[in-house]
Parts: sequence; C-alpha cells; structure tokens
Amino acid sequence: MRPNIAFRGQNPFRSTKVLFLEDGIPFNFAPYGDNDIYYHPPVERYDGIEIYKGADLTQFGPQTINGAVNYLTPKVPTTPGGFVSFTGGNRDYLNGHTRYGGMVKNVQGLDAIGGVADYIHKEGMESHDNTFAVVDDANLKSIIDFDARNRLTLRGDFYHQDEQGAAFGLTDAEYRKLGARYNPDKNANFTNDRWSTSATYEHSFNNDVTLEASFYWSAYERNWWRQQNEFPTENQCVGRGIDSYVTDRQNGIPVDMDLCNYNSGRLRNYETWGVAPTLHAKHDLFGIESQLDAGFRAHFENQYRRFIRGSTADARDASNPNGGTYRQLTENNERFADAYSGFVQNKFIWNDWTFTPGVRVESVSYERKNLLNGAQGQSSLTEILPSFAMTYSPIDNAELFFGIHRGFAPPRVEDAVYNDTGGSAEVARRSVGTPSSASGPGRCTASKPS
Repeated sequence: MRPNIAFRGQNPFRSTKVLFLEDGIPFNFAPYGDNDIYYHPPVERYDGIEIYKGADLTQFGPQTINGAVNYLTPKVPTTPGGFVSFTGGNRDYLNGHTRYGGMVKNVQGLDAIGGVADYIHKEGMESHDNTFAVVDDANLKSIIDFDARNRLTLRGDFYHQDEQGAAFGLTDAEYRKLGARYNPDKNANFTNDRWSTSATYEHSFNNDVTLEASFYWSAYERNWWRQQNEFPTENQCVGRGIDSYVTDRQNGIPVDMDLCNYNSGRLRNYETWGVAPTLHAKHDLFGIESQLDAGFRAHFENQYRRFIRGSTADARDASNPNGGTYRQLTENNERFADAYSGFVQNKFIWNDWTFTPGVRVESVSYERKNLLNGAQGQSSLTEILPSFAMTYSPIDNAELFFGIHRGFAPPRVEDAVYNDTGGSAEVARRSVGTPSSASGPGRCTASKPS
C-alpha cells in the first residue's frame, strides 16, 4: 500500500525518487512539490509493468535520476467477457476482484466503442497487533474508435484505504519479551481517498506520424493520526500520561497508549492536473531511418497541509475544541507548483546500430503560503537535461547498450520556500573538490549525470 522502491542504490523510503506512471501519465499526487508515495493502486488491476532507466527517461519527468515505473491498464477485450475471483486467509484476510468488459463495432457511425470495469476489495489484519486495513479500488476504462485514424481513451478511478494502527518499531526487549507482533498503537488511523480521471486522444496522420494528447486530473486526501512518530527521538507521551514511556519500552514492559494524553494529525489534500501532447514520427530526413519523439507538458499542483496536536489519545478535529479536549493547529499551509517541460529525441537506425540523442527542459515555479502568520514566498528553477543512448545488436538474442543522461529531482515546496518568512531557500551547488560561492537566486535541486 506504500511501496519503498529505489533504483541505483538510492534511498527507497516511500519511493521518493521514483516516478510512477499509468499508461505513460504521472499518477504521483505531487511529483514536483511532494513526491512521497502514500497511495499505490492494487497491482492486480494492471496487465503489465514497464521499467524505465537511463536515457529513456528523457521522455518522462520529473524524478529522472533513478527511474520510472509505468503500469499498464487492462486492454479492453474485443469480445465481452470477464472474471470474478475471491481469496480468503488467516488474520481475517479477504481479497475480492471482478472485471468485465468488451467492444461493440459499428455503433452510430463509430468504428467501435467499448470499455472495461475493474473492482477490487481487500481487507485484513496486517503483520502486527492492533492493525486492520480495508482497501477499495474501482477503475473504469473506455475506448471510442471514431475511425481508423482517431481514437479516444477515457479512464477513471476511485481508491479508498482505511487503516487502523501504525506499526511500532520494536526495541530488542519488546521483541524478546512481547513478540514480533506487539504493537500498542491502537489509536492510530490512516486514511487515503483518491479520485482521478484522464483522457488520451490519438490521431494518425498516416502510417508514420501520430499525435496524441493527454489530459489528467486527480484529487487526493490523506489523513494520518498517531500518538508517536519516531522512538526515542519523539517521546510525546512523557509528561502526558506515561512518564515511564521510554524506560518501559527499553525494558520490554507493555505500554497502554490510552493513558497517553497526546495525539497528532498530519492532514493533506492535493489536487493535480495537466495536459501533455506528444508527436511520434518515422522519417528519413537525414538519409537514415529515424524515429522522432517530441512532447510538451503543462502540469499544476496544489497542496493544503495541516498539522494538529491534541491532548487526548483519540483527538481528531481541530475545528471544534469543546468537550474538554484541547486541540492546537500548529501548521496550516497552502503550497503550489507549476511546471512546464518539453523533450525531443531522435533515434537513428543504421544497420545493427541505433543512436538516440535527446534533451529535456524542466521549468518549475513554487509558491508557499503560511496561513498562520500570513508569510508567503515564491521560488523557481529551470534545468536543461541532455541524454544520449546507443545500442548494438549483432544477433537477435544479444544487445549491447550504452547510455548517459542528466537526471532531475526537483525540491519539494517546503525545501524551496521557507515556512516562517516566505523567503527562497539559498542552497548552493558544489562540484566535488571545487570551492563554491552562492549568489543570485537559491536553487535546491538534485541534478546529476547518471
């Protein structure tokens, strides 16, 4: 439900440096402004997974230092059909999956029209005590073939996750005395809700030139309530009902989190949308068989973030402080990221060799508003990202390849604009062994050759 994926030895924590795609369209809820992955669709509803690394990443972005994972949605079957499956197991595990779809030809002047619907429900206890998760995912995909040269693909998805508990990291003493499943954090709760839709229009001018344009939109809400975050650096229960919290855990003594008069909520709302036209053209402009790919994308993200501290074990709402429960709103932010990007690459095919030079340009602007003190600020950056790939296939079963590219991992909004003052973060770049001096607008990018 929250994968930890990495490429090239990078930190896998919440897949922060990985780009996730669905049919080539980004589904990270904030790939430019906050790329932590808290939402991940059930992998069963896909027909395949593609992995992109190296110079191939020129056609995608951002997060191109490591790699991209592209999930392929089910193809609409030519004849109506489907399936129903059910799996059950111990620890209250249930998994139900149903899919049905098909195409109908010659409908009111259209060549064909059809679709496929997919629904998955999962629930069960997780690997620790006091944990139980429920996941629902409903996905729709429709295809309209106007004629042999024009196709419209429509997609829609709703995802819901409700998870009780947040697994404690165990001390050695807890593991030995209380067991691997021990987890007293019964008051924690994690919910995910995501709505999304996308549309892709494809027009073939002829057998060699195709233009496709995609529009995508998603709204995502994540609410995470918990009483502890990291042990032992954040001991919120000490002085709030369990003064022996640290020593009890170090000695393997069970702790009753109902006695801890503390609770924190990290509440997030995201809205992301964009449009991306792409041209694919086969040609021999330079006297060599070639494949040209070029595209542009306008992408926009809004974030609304709150952090709430409560004085009871199950505090949930900051808007109504009555009833004897104290709640404090300590963060209230709006954050924005607008990104414009474009790429062009041309594959030259000569006998058993291919040469693919390319370049991508990323331009991002950030804005942050602190609704508690009124501070706000802006920042921006532009990066040029060249790439080159070469392959040699002397026989059908062997291929040698070489690639080099400049990757790009943009800063989060909070890393580019200060919270309290709204000023731009001044983060200087430095080459290894070379002194540096910071001047002009600060940039906080992770950009390096790969």
